[in-house]
Amino acid sequence: MATDAEEIRGLGHSVKRKEDDRLIRGKGNFIDDIRLPGMLHMAILRSPMAHARIRSFDASQAEALPGVVAVVTGDLMAQHNLAWMPTMSYDTQAVLVTDKIRFQGQEVAAVIAEDPYVAKDALELIDVDYEPLDPVVTPQRALESDAPVIRDDKEGQTDNRIYHWESGDKDATDRAFAEADVVVQLETHYPRSHPAPLETCGCVADVNPATGQATIYMTTQAPHAIRTVFALVAGLPEEKIRIISPDLGGGFGNKVPVYPGYVVATAASLLLGRPVKWIEDRTENLISTGFARDFYMSGELACKSDGTMTGLRVSLLADEGAFHADAQPSKFKVGLFHIVTG
Repeated sequence: MATDAEEIRGLGHSVKRKEDDRLIRGKGNFIDDIRLPGMLHMAILRSPMAHARIRSFDASQAEALPGVVAVVTGDLMAQHNLAWMPTMSYDTQAVLVTDKIRFQGQEVAAVIAEDPYVAKDALELIDVDYEPLDPVVTPQRALESDAPVIRDDKEGQTDNRIYHWESGDKDATDRAFAEADVVVQLETHYPRSHPAPLETCGCVADVNPATGQATIYMTTQAPHAIRTVFALVAGLPEEKIRIISPDLGGGFGNKVPVYPGYVVATAASLLLGRPVKWIEDRTENLISTGFARDFYMSGELACKSDGTMTGLRVSLLADEGAFHADAQPSKFKVGLFHIVTG
């Protein structure tokens, strides 16, 4: 009997893709395709400075612009205990600035408007007076004794070190190097890389003020982890939060963390009782999305004269930025591997 079923023959056999047909016909469903009744639009004001205090903030002209519904500030978020949020690496991160700027492009305020273009225009009407502070632009400078402390919000923080981490058999490795015939050294830099997905980050937050049920359409690779973080930030039970991740226009890891825009849009929806959409533009994505790598590495090989490797010692220094928000502990401020071979 004839059958149309394709035989699957195992490793190396090419299997016809099934997911492409609707996408190449323009039938995908991405975040910016989502339209909800009564939906508002959000735009974020970002700092042009890497390190600064805010002397004054005036949003009166932006609030008076026709079509603007609200201007959300760090102080307003703080009134609802939403100015800071936990990260996936056991740190805390500012949602909107309340004390000082800690990186260029940090979220200062948000405008909620009836139209996305009105929201963008209103950003230019917000007057912020910044007091510049000395920036820290390399991890080497960050560790110097006279470097300005970026995370002075953390109690007991006296320097810019995140943590020191070692792994391996140090004593055995030290012996291998002491007994080595040849030691080979290499200093190298693994540069910072940006994921640069075709689709930038964004969300549509829809919080029902009557039931407290939050439905958030989001460009996320980790909806379950996001739900847990949102429960911690908003104080809602997880069963009241539904995260929907539709078609994703690329992620490469940068769509795992929780970004402040997600939290602000959700808070705005809760306070205003209407859905709120936030879609970052390409410049915002390049400035503020999670990056990768940026390792300064120093490696040593202990070898015998016949070329046998007997030990490996590697020290890494990584720039984590202002907030340690990695989804996985693959990067560290200062780390050292000690490996000995037979």
